Amino acid sequence: MPILFLIIFLGSCSVGPGTEINVYPQLGHSDTVSTAVFSADGRYIVSASWDMSVKLWDTGTGRERAAFLGHTDVVNSAAISGDNRFIASAARDGTVRIWDTETGREKIKLEENAFNVAFNTDNKSIITFSINGIKQWDIETGNVIQTFSDISFALTVFSPDSQFIASGTDKTLVLNVKTGDEFIVNGKDPNASAMAISNGGLFTALGGWDGSVSLIETESGEKTKLPPLAKYVTAMAFSGNNRFLAAASADGIISIYDLDNYHFCKSIQGHNESVNSLFFSPDESAVVSASSDKTIKIWNVTGMEQIITIGGHCDPPRLSVISHDYIASLSRAGSIKIWNAKTGEFIEAFDAPEGIKSMCFSPDNENLVTVSRGGIAADFNIKTGKTRQLSQDESFAIIRSVNTGGRIVSVLWDGSIEIWDYTTGEKRQLKNDDEIVNAIGLDNEGKKLAAGFYNGKLRVTDTETGKTVSLLQYTSPVDAVGFSADGLRLACGLRDGSVRLLDISAGTDAVPPMRHLFGVSSVSFSDDGRYVISSAADNSVILWDAATGKKIASFLSFDDDEWITITPDGYYNASPRGDERLNVRIGSGVYGMDQFSAVFFQAEVVKARLQGLSDPAVTRASNSPITAPPAISISAPQESETGKAVIDISIKDNFRPLHSVQIVINGRLLGHEELGAFSGAKNIAVKKTSLVVKDKAHELQFSIPVALEAGSNHIQIIASNRGRAPAGAVSRKSVYIVNISETKAPPSDLWVLAIGSNGNLNKRGGNSLKYAVNNAKGIQSLFESQRGKRYRNVHTRLIADGEKITPSRKNIIRNIREFFGKARSGDVLVLYLSGHGEERKGNGEYYFLPQAVSLDDIGIVSERQGRKMIFIDSCFSGGVDGKGMARNLKNESTVIITSSQKDERSWEGSAAVPYGFFTEALISGIGGEAAVNNEVRLFNLGEYVYSKVMLLSGGMQHPYVYVPEGFYGFVLAGSGE
Repeated sequence: MPILFLIIFLGSCSVGPGTEINVYPQLGHSDTVSTAVFSADGRYIVSASWDMSVKLWDTGTGRERAAFLGHTDVVNSAAISGDNRFIASAARDGTVRIWDTETGREKIKLEENAFNVAFNTDNKSIITFSINGIKQWDIETGNVIQTFSDISFALTVFSPDSQFIASGTDKTLVLNVKTGDEFIVNGKDPNASAMAISNGGLFTALGGWDGSVSLIETESGEKTKLPPLAKYVTAMAFSGNNRFLAAASADGIISIYDLDNYHFCKSIQGHNESVNSLFFSPDESAVVSASSDKTIKIWNVTGMEQIITIGGHCDPPRLSVISHDYIASLSRAGSIKIWNAKTGEFIEAFDAPEGIKSMCFSPDNENLVTVSRGGIAADFNIKTGKTRQLSQDESFAIIRSVNTGGRIVSVLWDGSIEIWDYTTGEKRQLKNDDEIVNAIGLDNEGKKLAAGFYNGKLRVTDTETGKTVSLLQYTSPVDAVGFSADGLRLACGLRDGSVRLLDISAGTDAVPPMRHLFGVSSVSFSDDGRYVISSAADNSVILWDAATGKKIASFLSFDDDEWITITPDGYYNASPRGDERLNVRIGSGVYGMDQFSAVFFQAEVVKARLQGLSDPAVTRASNSPITAPPAISISAPQESETGKAVIDISIKDNFRPLHSVQIVINGRLLGHEELGAFSGAKNIAVKKTSLVVKDKAHELQFSIPVALEAGSNHIQIIASNRGRAPAGAVSRKSVYIVNISETKAPPSDLWVLAIGSNGNLNKRGGNSLKYAVNNAKGIQSLFESQRGKRYRNVHTRLIADGEKITPSRKNIIRNIREFFGKARSGDVLVLYLSGHGEERKGNGEYYFLPQAVSLDDIGIVSERQGRKMIFIDSCFSGGVDGKGMARNLKNESTVIITSSQKDERSWEGSAAVPYGFFTEALISGIGGEAAVNNEVRLFNLGEYVYSKVMLLSGGMQHPYVYVPEGFYGFVLAGSGE
């Protein structure tokens, strides 16, 4: 029987009568995305994947709303009904399933091996392509209404309105769903690799294995060749108005053709692997693509700019083990990740030895004992990442498992089972029946052997007598087993996502089943038997209480080094950007965690839960009501021929009065002068960089003219309601406008405030620095060289030991206010600090020394108009505390690049290179080393600085880089215009 979930929520708390707030991770798809389609109203995207899941996403935010699970093989296709009530999916498991989007439950299952599926316009039936032909099904009864054709074609596609079907390989057949009429529009064409049909069935498009793109007029059969693609065509789609044709090739490039003039518009590469499907939004302004790189991307059609990326960054765990001090997980990508088992903090990631098939902690907790392909047993040091080979067994095995007793148990290629003591070299073999073994495990004393089978059987055998100790039958394949240290209990991981805990002597489950979303890949007991840890294809490692079966915490890691540790009720600790993968559901709305982190970002709660202690008082303090953020609607043109545009903004909040609105364009925060041009509302006033709402209004409508930059403009509206966190909330919504005029924005000025202090740790001891002052002077000189190049004027001010302005807290704060207060809305502000940094143990916050400049002091610059950048070269500068240094400072108009993370030191150079490693990387990168086509863009600079510092420090120092989306194309330095 399939397991059905809408969402497995990690946390929930009350927000008022009948309303719950739920916290859950956005993990994306863990395998190839087969297809992604818009809903009829454009509000949602439905995707299907090889990971056997179907997911529903919010188009505006890219947030995952729901997951629909139950298929047992690759999902080929998915569609959503016109009223958004139902989702249909077709998979290689030979079924088509209809899901209720409100409940997440499976409504009906059809036994049909379909390649493609779509809803009819009546929303009461679906149409399928399968090996049995083209059929229409009633979604209430599951009965076939009619069979349009009993011919099976390899290529089958629907028109955007689902009224016409194009199908074929050696010939192209078009079917009218309403009338049932079918006719051939193209003769034999074995070259076809992809196809699409337009609304009304007017045109059919064919893509070829040779990259050719052809447009066929259905009625006349006239064929027009369009500019070809470089690789074979993998996906095609028409826009609803039949103006545009999108085509994608095997190299991940998407091309748009304007069919009004039969010309090629633009192409862009955003996917790393093949694009499997394309679909236009209902208003023809965007196209969504699904790829084998596991991501879904939404593109602006006019400018072909990437609007949003959904998914990616997943690094699914393959194995996980726990000791008293550490948790270790091995990812599919081949890295070993180490966590602190007592605090939930991520420690380090190492490249794993190749081919690891099993691992366990050594008795001293300092090494992981691993066994790899070829029977190589090795010690992997969890502090240094170095590997020491212990021994090797040449016998070929398809499954291996290692235990802390110094033994390896293997299932050999012929099905026999071998027990090998790698410390003594002793071997012995046990008989095995003909069943397929999926998992094997041995207790520490080597007296009990557990085997999990594909048919769901679990057998525990006495290795000395060969007798069966326990035998259970599950309904799903057993893919993982692990003994407790005393050998009395056994943890089992099943392909249906459940973790079962077996009392071996009783032969029964000791606790209720524990569940992952997807199949479990590994299970392991802690050395004291108190915990069970498991990993699964849903990208999570979960820690369970072995006595009760209750979830304690989930450990999530990503391939960009971000991480999250989260409790079942939503409290979490995370890397500075890790919680961007957390969603918050309030009623039917789904939001990002950035609007609620003041409530749920509680590292002390995570620590207490992992150590079995009582919750700290903060959990009681944070249980005040939480409301949904304001709803934002934006109306704006897709492009401008004048360099200006008027955008219409509507904001509504059903819970609290509105407070303020900010507008950011390509990372530039608008100031008083530009905001003052608004019209259409009497209940708002302009205050510095905000429109402040008066009279406790819950609704707001206004228009505002904006000046655009050349090319694509990412315009973000940020609205907040009244009430401080945790009660208050913030909403963000974006729109893109392409400026196609020749008008150029006026040149901007650069304002650089460089601060350096060699002083010791606030006269409390500690060494003085050698090069902090020199760092500040080097940054000042570097940016002054941009005068007349990238910037019209460059204004700099130096605050440093021995200079006219010394680095006291008073001087720093006053100059941040006064110096940056002179900048205009179009200017760029850079705050650079170099000196000692520390984490105060009393309150856990970061301070810049020697004058204890706090986060709030530094954050003053982020409140200014224009574009802001904060560069910090000090120890502990990348997020050291419960509040999080980088987390507190980051916003849509501020770039943050710091020299270190957590408890890391920032290393200085030498007399030959009299800068810190971080500052040396900044100076060389901005000076040209990070340039592409003689321009230094912030995104490239961040990548360069990270790699350079890692190289200089020998991997001991990891910079933190935060570049908001609006800055991706911004040029920080270069030859100018």
